[in-house]
Amino acid sequence: MIDRHLWLPRLAVMSLVCSLLLVSFGCGRKAPPRVPNAQPLPVVRNLTVSVNEATVVLTWEMAPLERRLAKDARFALYRDELPLSAEPCSTCPPRFQLVAQVAYDPQAAQGASGRVFTYSETIVGGSRYRYQVALRLDNGRQGEPSKTVEVMLD
Repeated sequence: MIDRHLWLPRLAVMSLVCSLLLVSFGCGRKAPPRVPNAQPLPVVRNLTVSVNEATVVLTWEMAPLERRLAKDARFALYRDELPLSAEPCSTCPPRFQLVAQVAYDPQAAQGASGRVFTYSETIVGGSRYRYQVALRLDNGRQGEPSKTVEVMLD
């Protein structure tokens, strides 16, 4: 017969070992869900930025999309804002926030390497702004972001 005083500590040790095994051998790296066998969405090309007084104008190009994608597509515009007084930090990741969404227009003007799209907004002086644009579908699926463009306004 097992002594009751020895059985309880053994149960506690076995529970601890099982918990540690579950934690250390979990299902692996966590990542956002991906649609199986889905082709990657096109990436925005030739993103440029210009400033006219306090208005920032972003311009980019996108290859024409298939009709089934075009009806559900829009562009997600992300901005990171830092005061000019902040010390530049090359190792700090940008803190992009979604600021606008622009519908994909299959009838947009044709540029050198695709349809041309624009977005403008008024910004406040004394800050450094960084922007990225990514193609996004209505189902939440999003392509890789464009290169980053930066503008400073005194």
